[in-house]
Amino acid sequence: MPFARGHEFEVYFATNRNMTGSNSAPSFGKRFHRDGAHFYRVGRARVRKQSDDLDDGYEVVSVSVEAEGTRATTAHRLGRSTLFADIKRRMIDETRDAIIYLHGFANTFEDGIKRAAQIHEAYEITPRDGGAPYNPVVFAFCWPSNGATIPPWEYFSDRDDAKASGFAMARAVMRFVDFMAEGGDPCRQRIHVVAHSWATGRCVTRSRA
Repeated sequence: MPFARGHEFEVYFATNRNMTGSNSAPSFGKRFHRDGAHFYRVGRARVRKQSDDLDDGYEVVSVSVEAEGTRATTAHRLGRSTLFADIKRRMIDETRDAIIYLHGFANTFEDGIKRAAQIHEAYEITPRDGGAPYNPVVFAFCWPSNGATIPPWEYFSDRDDAKASGFAMARAVMRFVDFMAEGGDPCRQRIHVVAHSWATGRCVTRSRA
């Protein structure tokens, strides 16, 4: 069922983009994390539905990031665990599946979040017991694509950046899945992967119980 205009919800994210704002007002640019392409930080974005337009129907209301330390500290691991624990709690308490979303080229950070919001609204999942469909929790990985297709070399730059982001993307996905499965209270919900590429015009999905 489509959301009403004005409806607000959260999208969780990881990104290996460089942070151009501050911890209190974060924003992200077109380059890699200050420590390199392999490093990422996590956070959450508050999104509001503005209209039924698939491209411009969502507004990013606010963005927050979890604590991040240096390579020698554990602050980033604690921040990641806090975020993942919140997602896991929702998956258990609200009996929700999760979608991991990997965007394609020509997306800014905000574009990636808006696409994730679109997926959150569009994908309804039917519970195993046949109950009412629900919208899944979405965890998006936002790599530093340039958000442009003109001039043509922007695409080639995105291709190189996507390749360089592979390790950070794999680490984030692996740690997400492992966190949901570990401990005495695994989430026991399904985790789906949606990967999009504008280059092929295809959307690839995978699921894991």
